[in-house]
Amino acid sequence: MIHIYKAGGIRKKDGKEYSIKSINENDKAEYFSDGWVKSLDEVKKPKAKKVAKKVTQDDNQE
Repeated sequence: MIHIYKAGGIRKKDGKEYSIKSINENDKAEYFSDGWVKSLDEVKKPKAKKVAKKVTQDDNQE
């Protein structure tokens, strides 16, 4: 059995939320192709959604 990691789970470290799962060596390729990684260091922070602010004429008036 090996441990693999994926962003977006219930655990949290350094601002990164992640899931951990134990799998058989034979199943590695299937999980890696679905975004799981070998090391917690490889887990990326989810990208923050950008909120675009619409500039209106009132925003530019003093």
